[in-house]
Amino acid sequence: MRPDQSNLEIEDISFQPEDERLKFPVKTLIFSISLFIVGITLLIAGLVLELAEDDKSKGMAMWILGLITFIPGSYYTILFYRAYRAKTSTERMNILKEIPDLN
Repeated sequence: MRPDQSNLEIEDISFQPEDERLKFPVKTLIFSISLFIVGITLLIAGLVLELAEDDKSKGMAMWILGLITFIPGSYYTILFYRAYRAKTSTERMNILKEIPDLN
């Protein structure tokens, strides 16, 4: 046995079609990216309305709606990105377990 093979780790990746780990929450991914984009758009629109108009209430409403959509959208988008960048499949599955599935 070569010395570089002594630290080799073997991960059990048994394939079972009904395995819950294999279900990827695609709807949640699309929804979180949509919330993220809509949130950014509303925040920018709120900034433009704050600077352009005399009535500041329209801009403030856009800011509030933008924050309501931006915060959860960015949180779950970051979780999906962390799952994408995970080094092991176990780490990826642990991150994906934190994300709810929209059925």
